[in-house]
Amino acid sequence: MVSAEIQVENEWAQIEVQYQRRYDLILNVVNATKLYINYEQSLLTDIAAARSGWTDSLDGSVDEQINAAEEMDDVSNRLLAVVVVEDYPDLDANTLVLGLIDELEGTENRIAVARLRYNEAVTEYNKKVRLFPGNIVANMFGFETKPY
Repeated sequence: MVSAEIQVENEWAQIEVQYQRRYDLILNVVNATKLYINYEQSLLTDIAAARSGWTDSLDGSVDEQINAAEEMDDVSNRLLAVVVVEDYPDLDANTLVLGLIDELEGTENRIAVARLRYNEAVTEYNKKVRLFPGNIVANMFGFETKPY
């Protein structure tokens, strides 16, 4: 009975490990998604502001147009850096998020397997605790059934 109880505790520990893994992965997915969204939102906001600044500067002085053009150049360089130099980080970020989601799905499968193994261990333990002659020993030493 002691070894069966230890097996049940071990199987539960495996479930806890997988739950912790899922917790960590969910946090990583959230953080990666936030970074991706913040990065894209910042760049798109800057592009929209630069375009608007350029349009507004057309009615202004040459200095205003030069300033607007410099802002547009800055945004264009950032955009080109994203597309050419950085090799599509938006796709990399998207791939990162998708990879984390795949890992999360794998973890859900691991949790299901760990639960199955835990329930099998509980079944074996509970049989020993409830069936004769194990039930006599279980009552004498305080072994109680475990929940599924």
